[in-house]
Amino acid sequence: MQGIHAQWFKTMLNDKALVARLKKITLIITDVDGSLTDGTLHYDSNGEADRMYSCQDGYAMRVAIDQGLHVAFLSGNAGASITSRTKKLSLPDHFVVLGSRDKRISVKQLQAAANATSEQTLVFGDDHLDAVVKEADAAIFFAMPNNSVFYLKHIADCVVPLNAGSESPLRLLLDLLLYVQGKHIAQHLITQALER
Repeated sequence: MQGIHAQWFKTMLNDKALVARLKKITLIITDVDGSLTDGTLHYDSNGEADRMYSCQDGYAMRVAIDQGLHVAFLSGNAGASITSRTKKLSLPDHFVVLGSRDKRISVKQLQAAANATSEQTLVFGDDHLDAVVKEADAAIFFAMPNNSVFYLKHIADCVVPLNAGSESPLRLLLDLLLYVQGKHIAQHLITQALER
């Protein structure tokens, strides 16, 4: 492993309390705009917003699902481009909440659908609508991409040192999560890289 990614990964692994919390996670809830995308919206002539997603984030979500974890989308926005992405990832409809105006309520609904407690829930978001979830329930593991607004970063349990969108911060976070749970498909390769 090289550079900032490896250093962050090692720092997280050295935080025993953080690792213990990550081992319990069974439900991953991610925001969309500014978390899975760079926050830029391109509008077509019909007024429909288009978004660009990272294939690496998508791959990591599919691996997490294949390893028995639940992945959910929770967005304050709605639109065809988000729906297309959830379909491409084969997310069940009950794990997709779009147009949410109170993410605290929506998180509870998603936890019920996944039969997950707060200690088993990871929320990945970049802005105030996401941070209120952590403020309301401190047991939830809350992570943010590096491009999150500065005045909310102190609320996060971890800030991934990558910007949302093409830098794929969710991929790095899920690599860590799957690794500490012993479920990563490249478990031995990560171990070898960490030992170099």
